[in-house]
Amino acid sequence: MSETHSEKRRLGKAVESSANKKARREVSKNDGKFNEDCIPDGIFPIGDDIFVFASTYYDSVSVHIRRFKKYGKTYYPTPEGITLVPSWIEYIMGKKKVPESQEELPSALFPLEQHIQITSENFIDFTFKRIKYGPDKDPTFKEIIISREQWAEMIEKYGAIENAVIDNKFQCMNLLTAYKSFCDGPIENTLPFSLDVSLGQQYLAQILKKSICNLLNEKGLKQPQTLAEELWGNRKETFNSYVLSLEANEIAECFYNNLFENEHFLLLKPVNYVTEEFFKNLRLDIILREVRDILCPPDCFEYYEDFV
Repeated sequence: MSETHSEKRRLGKAVESSANKKARREVSKNDGKFNEDCIPDGIFPIGDDIFVFASTYYDSVSVHIRRFKKYGKTYYPTPEGITLVPSWIEYIMGKKKVPESQEELPSALFPLEQHIQITSENFIDFTFKRIKYGPDKDPTFKEIIISREQWAEMIEKYGAIENAVIDNKFQCMNLLTAYKSFCDGPIENTLPFSLDVSLGQQYLAQILKKSICNLLNEKGLKQPQTLAEELWGNRKETFNSYVLSLEANEIAECFYNNLFENEHFLLLKPVNYVTEEFFKNLRLDIILREVRDILCPPDCFEYYEDFV
């Protein structure tokens, strides 16, 4: 086994090769078509050839509710649909039930109501309209009509949809650039392989998980704890809501500030093991899944949210 291969194995599942990462990005940039026998992960049917899915464009993540046209076994995207900012989907899909009155429609909850309008005359069908304003202030419109059953399907699949959105967000997050804005000196591109370097970079992933946990705790997400011999934790929906607010700069700053404690099993301080290669191979989406397992343990007896 070569040193390079051995090193990659020791770094654990939170890293991947640059070639694999490039392949994932190329797949995400296809023309949007897919086969009915092989619907890609992260694309969710809600009925009548309408799908919900997330996409990335450079470092930006969007959520789409879009109608597809089927030819043979292949689905092709049509212009009929709207694009949402990830933070908006909680207002639409995170509801307990489909609205039954004007007062229950979520439009007024948006930070800027002018961006999205949701209307219905009979509360059997709903028109979702996205409004964009160009440089000349003239509005353009995109819209799609969905049924009560389709909205209910979005609510049913909200957890999985939100997980896919988070995966997309953190797969394209540029943590290296954010880190460079906080570190004082230059960053090595790579380091000669050694057992110490391998251990050091593996430990960096642990520090990153700890840093993200600390950030989420500061935002209000509680650490699991045992009370009266029962484990209390957070629901995954609550975790996802907090995670969507995380930005690269705050993660990088917290990570950087945690890199200066001496560890008895390392020859150097953790900051000395940071390289550009570490960031390029980092699977931040997998790090987030591991953080979710920490803050949302599967064997919880009670959830903090149920007693607010």
